[in-house]
Amino acid sequence: MNHSNQSVSSLADEVLRDVVQPLPVIDIHTHINGADPAAHDISEIIFYHYIVSELSSAGVSAATMKAADTVEKKIALFLEWHGRISNTITYWCLRRVLEQHGIGADAELTRDLLLSANGRVTATHGDANWPKKALVENNRVTQTALTLNITEKIPAFDSKLFFGTLRLDDVTGSVTKETLLQFATAAGRTISNLDTFEKAAQESVQSFAKGGGRGVALGLAPEEDYTPADRPVVEKLFARVLAGETLPASEAAALHSYLLDLFAGLAMEHRLPLQILIGVKRPLPGGAALAIVHPGMVNRYAPLFHKFSGLNFDIFLATAAHSQELVATAKNYSNITLSGFWWYAFSPPYIRALLTERLLALPMVKLHAFFSD
Repeated sequence: MNHSNQSVSSLADEVLRDVVQPLPVIDIHTHINGADPAAHDISEIIFYHYIVSELSSAGVSAATMKAADTVEKKIALFLEWHGRISNTITYWCLRRVLEQHGIGADAELTRDLLLSANGRVTATHGDANWPKKALVENNRVTQTALTLNITEKIPAFDSKLFFGTLRLDDVTGSVTKETLLQFATAAGRTISNLDTFEKAAQESVQSFAKGGGRGVALGLAPEEDYTPADRPVVEKLFARVLAGETLPASEAAALHSYLLDLFAGLAMEHRLPLQILIGVKRPLPGGAALAIVHPGMVNRYAPLFHKFSGLNFDIFLATAAHSQELVATAKNYSNITLSGFWWYAFSPPYIRALLTERLLALPMVKLHAFFSD
């Protein structure tokens, strides 16, 4: 590239066009069902959870959506309301998906057109080659990550198209008596104390890695502090949670920090990167989940990054407000790479600003861009 007499914006455009765009794509975070990856009918596309959230924001009530209990009713409801969200990037993405089922990007959406596309969607659901065609051939996505919860049995999936990331939230920051029992069932073990939990965790991560798992992942709440505690203290805290008690914030932080250390150590042992999602507060009234700006949300984990210097951390943010903090942190720790762009910042102005900042501040080997959720 010729860097002379170029503005920052044009340089970023050149890198995106000439370096990034031709690359084969790996999608590092999805919620695809690996055992049944294709949509059953068009309602699963036009009422994907992104679209549902935007329709709700535009005024469609939960009761109205629930009443649309057939494909035909869902199509009618979508046609009534879709114009209110047609300005959004989410809607633009929806139209790109509909293109794969025969609806042109500029075509006016009608009942007959969507019913015709529904026939094609149901046909592709029964076509074993459709996931490969949709992902690899149509969109250059060579591999796609599946989010697999550690509290559930790992399903069978096509390992040529998909790979697993093991989600740890239910046994770290969101740990409760109920999630511990679910984990025990999935692991096939009895968990009676911290010792038995650690053994089950070791076996689960080891089995996942040997089975082709490629990473572990967890979300860190904005208000959650990293405050490691001595093991005797944690043993008592764990016993209280196992008994069904809800810990106060300071004690919960100590337990969460210990469990985070535990799984970071297991990930490093089995050479699995740790993917961290930072910045979403949930649940909030009405079931909302919001991006939160919180002082030191990234750099409070500097002791973790240093302690596990042999572990690769891949981090993505819910809010652009913490991007400079994250970039500065990645500059200081060689074991941190950056990913984006989570739903909360899934908009071209944010993506352009964040990616430009990162391209110009960090070695490109530290950047991962594609994250479809």
